[in-house]
Amino acid sequence: RVGALVALTEARLAQGKVAAAAQSQTSLAAVAPGAPITQLLAGRIDLARGDLSGGISQLEKVLARAPDLLAARLYLGAAELSQGNLQQAQQQLEQVVQASPDNVAARKLLASVRLRLGEPEAALSALTPALESQPADPGVLSLIGAASRGTGDSRSAVEALESQLKTHSKDEAAALNLAQLQAATGDLVAAKSTLSAALATHPDALPLRLALAKVELAHGDVKDGEATLDQAVAAQPAQAPLLEEAGALLLAAHQYDAALTRFAQATVLEPGNALYWLNSARAQLALNETAAARESLLKAAHARPGWVPVVGMLAMMDVHAGNGQAALARVNALVASQRKDASAL
Repeated sequence: RVGALVALTEARLAQGKVAAAAQSQTSLAAVAPGAPITQLLAGRIDLARGDLSGGISQLEKVLARAPDLLAARLYLGAAELSQGNLQQAQQQLEQVVQASPDNVAARKLLASVRLRLGEPEAALSALTPALESQPADPGVLSLIGAASRGTGDSRSAVEALESQLKTHSKDEAAALNLAQLQAATGDLVAAKSTLSAALATHPDALPLRLALAKVELAHGDVKDGEATLDQAVAAQPAQAPLLEEAGALLLAAHQYDAALTRFAQATVLEPGNALYWLNSARAQLALNETAAARESLLKAAHARPGWVPVVGMLAMMDVHAGNGQAALARVNALVASQRKDASAL
């Protein structure tokens, strides 16, 4: 019965049915209240509910009683990472990797921690065994690409990805990460070639098409880049996040009119999304449309009151308009409402 309740709770968690998982975990607690797995599942349910502090507390109690329970240590490391406690996360995950060298999930999490700590070489050392055991894992490939860019020496990662594509020519993740590395090293022609070849095999792969548009825009092929974005949007019409991403790529390429068109389309679909209005304002300011930008920012502020980027942009617009008192009033009101927010301060 205990085994069945554990399996049922884990299955429900895997399906995202947190309330149902909590019910079966409660039944488990009635049958086996002192079992470490009971408390481990309680901690996982807290994490699934977004209660990081509660989940961490539960997992720490499990490990105090059962220090060799690697699953608890893995979830604790992931929770510490989510909360930004990087040193604590690294400590837990290093113990998991040391005890279970073949644990790819732990290696990926450990690499993520080391990247955030600014240690790309250490991240690569954690990932290399994972690449050997699971060469087609998209997460491993993506992290290796990020770590290689951080070290400034992407040759080994490029070679690994090229080798992967030779044996698995349809590996979308490998093609995407290889192109990203090629673009990061300035070889935009090779990146475009890699993505074009991958799209011939995966014509409906949105990440590949967006990456190709980014490379084309970076290469100065504005017409091709916009055409590629048009194809992506046409394949998934009326998708506000896609329109916003297309606008962001165009904004980064200084194509402000085209970017504003995409952002405007996104705001029509989701008028309550503050990010879309904020990005509209950025494009409008680049086009010197200050009145329209202020109106967009006010809509963003209405959708998400007290959001620091919006208040900051409105305050700077007040300053440039010669209205320093209004700018100061905005900032003082923000700090008064968010005294513990470092970005507000």
